[in-house]
Amino acid sequence: MQSETLGNQKARLITFRLEGFEKAEKVVLIGNFNHFQNDKNLFHKTENGVWECEIKLPKGTFYYQFSIDDSLNINDPGNRISSQSFSDWNSVVVVD
Repeated sequence: MQSETLGNQKARLITFRLEGFEKAEKVVLIGNFNHFQNDKNLFHKTENGVWECEIKLPKGTFYYQFSIDDSLNINDPGNRISSQSFSDWNSVVVVD
């Protein structure tokens, strides 16, 4: 399982990628930018079986997870930056 977060900081477009969940039917990016709702930022599956989601974020610090098939929430395995808010750990992305 691999993940990758790429971004064009100048345009504030951030691309999230997730590998290893080829059999998943739905992957969603949830975070404080969308109130952790699992119906806003859906990933699409590429021809290579990699899940991708590109979103534009304003400047700031954002906490997020990946929601797999509405039953499993995971931190971004490719992002070593995480923070604990309340009782949960979340991945962190900073947009300058």
